[in-house]
Amino acid sequence: MKNLAAPSLLALSLACGSPKLEKAEAEAQLRKLYPVTVMLRVPEQAGAATGSAEGLRLKGLADALSASGWFEASAPDLKGRVTFTAKLKPGAPATIQALPQAFRVPVAKAAFDRAQRNDAREAETRVTYQIRLEAPTALFPAFQLRYPDAKVGATRQRHARFTKDGRSWKLAETDEKFGKSEE
Repeated sequence: MKNLAAPSLLALSLACGSPKLEKAEAEAQLRKLYPVTVMLRVPEQAGAATGSAEGLRLKGLADALSASGWFEASAPDLKGRVTFTAKLKPGAPATIQALPQAFRVPVAKAAFDRAQRNDAREAETRVTYQIRLEAPTALFPAFQLRYPDAKVGATRQRHARFTKDGRSWKLAETDEKFGKSEE
């Protein structure tokens, strides 16, 4: 009787799949989502008081956009206000998206780095993982004006939720806000 019990326990445990999401499996599923393109929203027009933090940021944004060669941008001081304007030049990359009264510009790629922690619950597991900023574009300085602590190679934390689906674990959702790169 003992000989029959051991093979049946082995078959039962294989049929049910892994009760715990393994780090390698979570990383493999998350890696498929990356790299993503980090985008920055740039207004066509904006204004701020001369000398204010926002006014200085708008002047820096005009300089960064002009330096890329893809925009005609200016931020002159007029009557105590900085008036920022940006226009897309002909021949700019198609990756720059025109929106109503704004543009979405690619500033870098974010790649999967590693899973850090699994928080197992009944039928789901929450995974904390890191992404790494890499491959900056000519517009990365504009991103750094908005996010001064952004550096190439810096990591950011993200979260994912996996659910048990029969014998396997499926990625249900992440809090990644950038889209998959078209390559």
